[in-house]
Amino acid sequence: MHRLRPSLLFRGTERVLTVALVGAAQAVFLWMFLSADPLEKAAASEQVLRFAADWRHGMAGNAWIYMPGFFATAAAVWLRSLRGPPAATAVDIIIVLPAAFCLAALASARGTPIAASDLWISTGIALPSLLPRPSSAGALQGLYTLATWTVFVLACRTALARRSWWPFAAPAVLSIGLALIRPWTVDDFVGLWRSRVAAGDTVACASLVAVGALAALLAVAAHRSQRRSNPPYAAGVRRAEITSSR
Repeated sequence: MHRLRPSLLFRGTERVLTVALVGAAQAVFLWMFLSADPLEKAAASEQVLRFAADWRHGMAGNAWIYMPGFFATAAAVWLRSLRGPPAATAVDIIIVLPAAFCLAALASARGTPIAASDLWISTGIALPSLLPRPSSAGALQGLYTLATWTVFVLACRTALARRSWWPFAAPAVLSIGLALIRPWTVDDFVGLWRSRVAAGDTVACASLVAVGALAALLAVAAHRSQRRSNPPYAAGVRRAEITSSR
């Protein structure tokens, strides 16, 4: 009777775990978008729109880090990309997305009251107790933003592996569309982030440090994965290290 090798079983388990992490990260990302969207529909004032944009990026309320959905998605997608070719990674991301969206939509029923409470505490603006459900337009914006960010993360991974800038062409095109469909642009939240760092805001400063730390950890993980999967490359690195130490 044929028996699977332990290494194959371990790889299968790794894939399941990384795909599950991708789904969980997608759910967090979409939950923040879907939870904030009803605020914009209930009171379309400039102050509420600005607060909703801040909240969905973790920059309003009591978020312990800015851009939590972006951090989680970047880490999860990167780890999944280390376990297989780009095509397989893309397929897994797409397959798990519907479940993540459904989970986020269900959880937004609790998330929207939290966002409304944070709005009242921060601005004194009280919204109706019965708030609308997330709109189709809001859901599409969240999905498009998630897709753009995921493609960017995969482009970073591919560019690092191939030593090429060409993989960034796809996220650049998607970013143009993102700027057209959403008034809250990268310049807006980067400017807010920068001003809060300059003011010494603890969460803003910690979030900035977390960006560098996460980027470094993911780069190290990619380097180690490449050494394991490419013996000639690993041997060349070892020879270079030996030569440089002499």
